[in-house]
Amino acid sequence: MSFLALEFDANAADAERWADALLDAGALAVDTADPHVGSEREIARYGEPNSITAPTAADLWPVCRLSALFGKDADAGNALAKVSAVLGAAVPAYTIATIADDDWVRKTQQQFQPICVTRDLWIVPSWCEPVDPKAINLRLDPGLAFGTGSHPTTLMCLRWLALHLS
Repeated sequence: MSFLALEFDANAADAERWADALLDAGALAVDTADPHVGSEREIARYGEPNSITAPTAADLWPVCRLSALFGKDADAGNALAKVSAVLGAAVPAYTIATIADDDWVRKTQQQFQPICVTRDLWIVPSWCEPVDPKAINLRLDPGLAFGTGSHPTTLMCLRWLALHLS
């Protein structure tokens, strides 16, 4: 199944209202990003928003690129027009692109490979073959309970265990 991606720019102060209204209008998801990503004007923003309840305009870029994902049969342009009317705003300039379906699970899994903790201890996702079958191969699927296994504190603890339990 393919999807439609509706993209437009909005001021940071209005970005969350636009995103919420798009979700109410049938968007499957809405992403907020820097419209200048990959350029000299890009503003790096990493981590989680500072607000416990929701991001504030201070957590975002001065202008945000909103990307709303719709089902392939949705009328994304009409949804944006309705949202604009609800918000009392002019319809912004926008683009709509088709996003082809893909094997998203496989694509995500390709990002994660076995991690060497020590010469004899590896973290290995279940879909990967162990690099060294004779080593201790800790099967850990990224995103389930303990992230990817690559965090420095995880590696430090595993190295300590390997050193003290051998």
